[in-house]
Amino acid sequence: MKGERELIARILGRPAAVDDPDGAFPSVLLGPGDDAGVVSRGDGDLVVSTDLSVEGVHFRLDWITAAEAGSRAAAAALSDLAAMGAAPRAILFSLAGCDPDCITSAGIAARELADRLGIPVLGGDISRAPVLTMDMVVIGETSAPLRRSGAEVDQEVWVTGALGGPAAALSSWQGGGQPLPAARLRFVSPAPRLSEMLWLKGASEISAAIDLSDGLLRDAERLAAASGLGLDLEADLIPVHPAAMEGRGLGEARGLAMRGGEEYEILFTSPALTAAIVREFTERFGLELTRVGRTRTGSGVSLDGVMTDAAGFDHFEHTE
Repeated sequence: MKGERELIARILGRPAAVDDPDGAFPSVLLGPGDDAGVVSRGDGDLVVSTDLSVEGVHFRLDWITAAEAGSRAAAAALSDLAAMGAAPRAILFSLAGCDPDCITSAGIAARELADRLGIPVLGGDISRAPVLTMDMVVIGETSAPLRRSGAEVDQEVWVTGALGGPAAALSSWQGGGQPLPAARLRFVSPAPRLSEMLWLKGASEISAAIDLSDGLLRDAERLAAASGLGLDLEADLIPVHPAAMEGRGLGEARGLAMRGGEEYEILFTSPALTAAIVREFTERFGLELTRVGRTRTGSGVSLDGVMTDAAGFDHFEHTE
């Protein structure tokens, strides 16, 4: 079985990064291949994305509750809007499963997250299915969407937050144990960086961005490929979440931070962020903002000068 990129290209009939090659849809400003699609409506751009969360693939109900799965699925979808620098305007979600109580719990939790963020729920659908399955559709608005393809050579690479907590939780579960509370919380309660990216976008120049769902190295490679350049990352600069350090050495924790997914932090490039902007961001949001590398000519991602395979999560890469 081929990987996700090849599978998507077969479905679309072309590489995902190629926008409307025949010019049949002039209102489509950005098609498949980024964190979200963008449709022009004249006085602004609508940013639309969908995100699927499936029991047994993205979560297990012996690890987390159905309510936690529902809230987490909504947050993951909204993270795509954050990566595009878009203000959220609405959410729709379709839920399927074999247990009505699980469907109800997941749906209520997703709606409650939307309520807390001030996002209206427009509707969705419910169906029976073998496992709990949630499809979240989010709609945002922006006059200037951030893309993965906007980075230029010799720019700084930054990341919000600290990494490795969700991977630490997964490592514990997959090893037959229970994660420590801090790691579990990072997995079940990702925070879409909506306000953070809107503020950064207004306070500084951001050239490209991507949300970290499949691991820092893999998603960095995606941004590099979309922008047609390379990224040099420095291992010592990568912010490691304290939850990844609990019971682990620095090397193992840093490995989780670099290759573990489910973060929903934002990796972005900028010509330069001033110390004043970084300080105000940290004070305003109580969140780290860390420079982790630079862009360069060439391709791929290097770590401390050594090219990496950018391993991370791919739904189909290792299946037969």
